[in-house]
Amino acid sequence: MSTPVSPRPARPASGQILHLAARFYTDEDIPLALAPLLAAGGHDVVTTHALGRAGMHDGAQLLFAARDGRTLITHNEADYVLLHRPWQLWAEAWRTWPSTAPGASGAAIPRHGGILVLPQYHGLARAVRLDRWQQAIGHLVTSGRPLDNELYAWRLVQWDYYPWP
Repeated sequence: MSTPVSPRPARPASGQILHLAARFYTDEDIPLALAPLLAAGGHDVVTTHALGRAGMHDGAQLLFAARDGRTLITHNEADYVLLHRPWQLWAEAWRTWPSTAPGASGAAIPRHGGILVLPQYHGLARAVRLDRWQQAIGHLVTSGRPLDNELYAWRLVQWDYYPWP
């Protein structure tokens, strides 16, 4: 179950740097036309197609994005929710979560760079939504909310957040 994200942007803590651009990796189901729109907003965007990774398993796509420090953008909500939750659960169960606590031990697994799920549209509706998606992603990035290791789904007028646990 997801929780709506407040439309008001969070303010960065005193002394914290607010990043206005992000690094994205678009899944093969995302229209290629979204990448240049996001890049025009100052974001670093690579596509599955440009890297020759189309057809690879969703788990491999998420791992690639995590290792490259990118937030994955997809239409595939069901599969990525199934990957997101175990990513966190297994790390906690195996005590491999990166920790800054004194005396922490165990091998760290990477935190993923975040997952953004966009609804899938066809025809004219998709063309209209590209600009809206660009705006919504831009607002989320500049809101100060963390993307790292989080999953958000766009619901026409707001981002829903998948809380953990």
